[in-house]
Amino acid sequence: MRPPRLALLMLLTTACGAPCQKAQVEAAPLSEAAATADRSATPEATAAVPPMAPAAEASGSVKEGSGDGSGACGHYADPIRRGELPAVVDEASGLTSSRWSDDRLWVHNDSGDSARLFALDRSGKLLATVTLEGAKSKDWEDIARGPCAPGEAARSCLYVADMGDNREKRNDVRFYRFAEPESLSAEMTVKAFETMELRYPVGPLNAEAIWVDEQARVVIFSKEEDRTRIFVQPFATGAPVVAALVGERKLPGGNLFVRELVTAADYDAATRRVAFRTYHHAYEWRLPAGAGAEQLAGLEPVALPLALEAQGEAIAYLPGGLVTTSETAGSPLFYYDCRP
Repeated sequence: MRPPRLALLMLLTTACGAPCQKAQVEAAPLSEAAATADRSATPEATAAVPPMAPAAEASGSVKEGSGDGSGACGHYADPIRRGELPAVVDEASGLTSSRWSDDRLWVHNDSGDSARLFALDRSGKLLATVTLEGAKSKDWEDIARGPCAPGEAARSCLYVADMGDNREKRNDVRFYRFAEPESLSAEMTVKAFETMELRYPVGPLNAEAIWVDEQARVVIFSKEEDRTRIFVQPFATGAPVVAALVGERKLPGGNLFVRELVTAADYDAATRRVAFRTYHHAYEWRLPAGAGAEQLAGLEPVALPLALEAQGEAIAYLPGGLVTTSETAGSPLFYYDCRP
């Protein structure tokens, strides 16, 4: 969802001053996990964040998805522009990769579009338009890929979050789950999908970032000024369910006009890493064996490089790296290659 116009103007002018100099920010630590939010948690330590890197044009000597071959990155290379979104994706708000093809991305628009999503190749070429027949699209904010059932690795499902709530007036938000199409045609209709109605234990709340773990649990990051609360809910149909609040993360950066707000997240089950981003910065949690969303509040995230984007609201893992894009028409697709 678009921020106030003044805030956006300030972001563009302050982020690209004299001219587009690299900047250092400092990452505040996570507070202790708690059953209720604690706005007054005091950080115990801080970790320096590397400077934002300028985006480079694609070069024939660099191949996206390169890295050490294991999928576990020591660090990510600076962003490289290798394509742009097609005209039909004019307000991208969610992005994830495909189980069935390394050259396929799934993306959807923000509020104002119908209940549809798009399959693209890595250059941004439109491969398919997929409509969820009978689904609602009040304010789609993120998409994730995960198992269709707890511990089920053989099948792949897409999860779409209709949870945007800038005015914090929605008592229930909804999530859709359906089997990821393995083969594509230009126009597709999905009739077989499941719906989860969800409430937050703290009342109506705006959120724009989700990921799904190995147990088919939806993990939600709230979009609040300078912090995000973490909620977990196993996917369930029927009566509305109440998500569990499992932790809170205080966010660095921001200024009088522009606040830090979590706009997207993704999970790589192969390497057990969680990426999340704000309009200004991106970070990654690296989960130790046995850890899950409940332990995020006790882990320190690692800062990631991030392209200078007008209004970045999407981030996704790919084999060998990451991809981000922005919520404006014709936005570039930026790739961040994995490095040992």
